Amino acid sequence: MAQERGEDRISGLPNDIIHQILSLLPIKSVAQTCVLSKRWRSLWLTFPDLDFTTVESLTWDAEDGGPIFASNTEEDVLGIERLLLKRKKENSVLRLFRLRGALSYASLQRLIECAVALDVQKLDIEVNTNDYFNFPTAVLLHKRLLSLRLRSENHVINLPSAEAIQQGFQSLTLLSLKRVDFHDELSSLNIFTDPFFPSLKTLALELCSGITNLKVQLSKLLNLKVVGLESLVEMELNTKNLEKLRVEPSLSSTGYTRVFISSPALKGIAWFYDNIVENWIIENITNLQNVYLFGTVSELKLKDFIAGISHCHWLYILGPSIMMIPKCKPFNRLTTLVMEIHYGPTNASAKALTFLLQSSPAIQDLTIVSRETWSSEESWNWDLASVESCLNHLKILLVVGFTGVADDMDFVRFVLKNAVALKDVRLVPNHIDVDENVKKEVRGFRLASPQCVIEFGSPVEL
Repeated sequence: MAQERGEDRISGLPNDIIHQILSLLPIKSVAQTCVLSKRWRSLWLTFPDLDFTTVESLTWDAEDGGPIFASNTEEDVLGIERLLLKRKKENSVLRLFRLRGALSYASLQRLIECAVALDVQKLDIEVNTNDYFNFPTAVLLHKRLLSLRLRSENHVINLPSAEAIQQGFQSLTLLSLKRVDFHDELSSLNIFTDPFFPSLKTLALELCSGITNLKVQLSKLLNLKVVGLESLVEMELNTKNLEKLRVEPSLSSTGYTRVFISSPALKGIAWFYDNIVENWIIENITNLQNVYLFGTVSELKLKDFIAGISHCHWLYILGPSIMMIPKCKPFNRLTTLVMEIHYGPTNASAKALTFLLQSSPAIQDLTIVSRETWSSEESWNWDLASVESCLNHLKILLVVGFTGVADDMDFVRFVLKNAVALKDVRLVPNHIDVDENVKKEVRGFRLASPQCVIEFGSPVEL
C-alpha cells in the first residue's frame, strides 16, 4: 500500500544513514537533492564527505599530464568555494574534502582555507598546475587534521621549515606526499621521528626530491611506502610497530647505498625493480609473513637481503633475482611460493626452484609463472634433483603459462609422481588453449596422490 501511494520512506531515515547512501553518488547528483525539500537541503549542507573528483571540468588530460582548463573550471571552483562558505555559516563540520583537478595555486589556496575553516579531518588534494607553489599555510595551522594527501602532478611543492612542520602535524595519522621538495634543512634533521609526527600510522613518499638520507623512527607507524626517491643513498627504518613496507624504484644509482631495517612487527615487504643497495642490514623481523621481490640486481647486492627475509611464510619472486636464490639461506618456514620462470642461457630458473624445494620442507602451495621456455640448454633432470621428499606437504600446484613444451611437461610429471598430499593441479595456458593430445598425456601421468584433481584453465595474457 505504501508503494502504491508513493510514500517517501528514505526521508524518514536518520541523517547518518542517508549520508551513507548519498556517498555512493557523484557529488553533483548529491547536490541536486537539495531542491527536494528543506530536509534534503539540510542533508546536503551537512553532508560530511565532499569528494569533487567526479567534477569533469576540474580534470586534466590523461595523455600528457598537462593542465587542461575547461571553460567552466573557474565557475566550478567558485561554486565549491561558495558551498564551503555557506556550510561555515551553518556551523557544518567537514569530515573529508577530496579534490583532483587542474587549477591555479590561488584557487587551491582558497579552497583549502575554506575546508580548514570547517575543521576538516581528512584532506585529499591532487593538483596539476603551471604554478610553482609552497606548502599551503592553512594546512600547517590546522592542528586537528588527521589525514593529509597532497600530490602534485607537475611542479614540486616546497615544504615549510622544520619548526612549522613540528607545530602543525601532531595529530596527523596519515601523510601521503607526491613531488614535494625536501630542502637541506629537512633532510638533515630527519623529520620522520616522533617529535614531528607522534601520531603517524601511514606514510607514503613518492617522487619527492632532496631526500638523501631517510631515517624513519616513528613508534606508531604501521605502513610505509617509498617510490621514486632517486637521490636517496641511505634508508634507516627503526620502527617497532611497522607492519607493511613497500619500496619501488628508489635509491641513487651512483655512490654507496645502504639500507638498515629493524622492525620486529614487520609482516610484509614488497621490494620492486632495480633498487641497487651496496650494504643491507636486516634484523629483528622474525614475524615476517609475506615478501614480494621483483627486480634485476646483482648477486652480491641481493644476497644479504634474501638472507634477511629467509624466514618468511609467503614468497613472490619475479625476474632475474631468482638466479641468486641457490646461494642464500634456506626458507624453512616457507609454505607458499609464487615464482616466475626466467629464460636464460643456463638452467638458473630450474636450479633456483630446486633449491627452494630442497630448503622449504613445509611448502604447501606452489605457483609457477612461465612466460617462455625455461632455458636454452637441455631440459632439467628433476629425477636427479633430489627434491622428492620436499614435496611431502605440497597440496596445490598452479602453472600459469603452461604450453606443453618439454620443460613444462617434465616438471608437472615429476610433481604428480612424487607429491603424496597433492589435491589440486591447475594448468593455465598462455594465449592459446592446450592441445588435446597434451591434455590427454598429462592426465595419463602417474599420480602419487589418489585424491589429486587435474584441471586446465582458460588461456590468459602474460
